[in-house]
Amino acid sequence: MKLTVSPAPTSHQRGFSLIEIAIVLFIVSLLLGGMLLPLA
Repeated sequence: MKLTVSPAPTSHQRGFSLIEIAIVLFIVSLLLGGMLLPLA
């Protein structure tokens, strides 16, 4: 099983879906929260 970066198929949605954006925002908020809490 080769992990090669291939161009996205044309059938896939262009850009990010709402779920992907929500997941990214959730992860970023967790990282920022973990960094800011020790500084507080």
